Amino acid sequence: MIYSLAMKRKLEGSIIIPANVSPWDHELKTAQALAQHGYVVEFVAVSSSHKVKTADVTIGGELYEMKSPLASKLSAIERNLKRAYRQSTLILAG
Repeated sequence: MIYSLAMKRKLEGSIIIPANVSPWDHELKTAQALAQHGYVVEFVAVSSSHKVKTADVTIGGELYEMKSPLASKLSAIERNLKRAYRQSTLILAG
């Protein structure tokens, strides 16, 4: 099955940021772009458990990890995406 964010689209987009969450600038910009296209993006609080990785946002009930790779080496970008995969199998890269 081909999975697409289009399957999670709502008529009105919004961004939900819990009080205990401080998104990075690139995460907020990505969330704003998604909300402008009708998605409801909710940021996820960081787990308080030791060494537990959590995804950045939920969209339509699915957990997504956001990455904005800036490295100049392909190996560094690959490493960052592998780390992202540990947090969620659904990755938004931009």
